[in-house]
Amino acid sequence: MLGPADCGGTCRHLAICLRSARPPPPRCRCHGSEWPRGARGTQPGVAPEAGLATAGGRGNDAQAPRAVTGISMGGSGALQYAVGRTQASRNLDAVALLSPAVFRTWADARTTGGYADTDWQAHEPTLRLEQLQTGTLGVWCGQEDPFCPAARQVARQARARVGRFPDGVHTDGFWRRVMPDAMSLLGHSLATA
Repeated sequence: MLGPADCGGTCRHLAICLRSARPPPPRCRCHGSEWPRGARGTQPGVAPEAGLATAGGRGNDAQAPRAVTGISMGGSGALQYAVGRTQASRNLDAVALLSPAVFRTWADARTTGGYADTDWQAHEPTLRLEQLQTGTLGVWCGQEDPFCPAARQVARQARARVGRFPDGVHTDGFWRRVMPDAMSLLGHSLATA
C-alpha cells in the first residue's frame, strides 16, 4: 500500500478479504509507506517494493508484488508504479486507487505547490495512461474531492474494471467507507489470477 501508513485500515481490510478468498493467495503482506515523496526535487519515480501491499508471485518473480493500492499521493505513486511495471514487461494483476492525487494538466498540479514543472512532467502517471496494462484496475474517488475529475479521467482512459464516484471528500472517512470494495477487488483478482 502506498500512502500514509495503514491509512483507512488497509491491512485489516486486506487480511479480511484474503481470508475469505477461495482459493486463498499463497502469501500476503501489507506495509504502509509515505511514498511518493516527489515534492520539490526529490525522487518520486522509484517505489520501494517493501512499501507495497503484495501477494505471492510466481516463478522467478516470487518476491515481486502482484497488486498495489494507494490513497491520495499513494494512489498517484501506485499508478506510477503500475506504469513502470508495464514498461518493464512485468504487469501487475491488480491496482486499486483511492482518491488518487493525479493531475490532468500542469496548471492543476502547480496549485498544490508540491512539484516543479519538470518533476510533474517526468512523473505524472496521467501522462502515460496509454502505457498501462494491468489485469484489473479499480478507481474510487468522492464526487466532492478536488481530484475527482482527474480520477474519472484515469478510470475512463485506462479502462478501469471498477470506477466508483459516490458522494464523498478527500478524507479518512471516505477511504474507510470504500476500502472494503477496493480490498475485495484486489483479493478476488489475486485469488483468480
